[in-house]
Amino acid sequence: MKTLLFLILFSVGCAASMKKSREQPKESTDLRLIVRDFHQQMRWGLWERASMYMEESQKNEFMGRFDELGEDYKITDLEVKLVTKSGENSNVEVEQQWYHEPNMTLQKDRFIEEWHLGSEGWRLVKRSTKKEFKKIKKEKEEAEKLEAEKEKLKLEAKKEAEAQEAQQHRNTLPKE
Repeated sequence: MKTLLFLILFSVGCAASMKKSREQPKESTDLRLIVRDFHQQMRWGLWERASMYMEESQKNEFMGRFDELGEDYKITDLEVKLVTKSGENSNVEVEQQWYHEPNMTLQKDRFIEEWHLGSEGWRLVKRSTKKEFKKIKKEKEEAEKLEAEKEKLKLEAKKEAEAQEAQQHRNTLPKE
């Protein structure tokens, strides 16, 4: 009787634990768990579940993209290649393999997923191909470089104006 009671309690405990572990990733601060679950949802074509990891502002675009690809779009594999963390931000480089039915030609591409750790756990901010990511990064760096150059020119112009003002002030002083 004690053995039976022990087995029942043990089974209930295991079931509760398994249910909790299946629900936990959405609020987890462990990026590995989040990414693994997100990729698993993607792998099985569960776009709506996968979108639960997206920033609210990105969900419609994400869902639209996969609606556009259609039901004959199948992801066969997602493999994390590189994770770079910087505080509350992280970039995950993923190799994705997929095909479109009925063609069945396996294709492969690299994606960069930009994740952010906020009050609700890790959320996917942006997902783009590595090529798009590099292009956006380059454009951003060039824009920052231009902005820095503008600030430098403003500072030089301000110094020049101050120097001219000081010279004018000296010229207006009575000569001794």
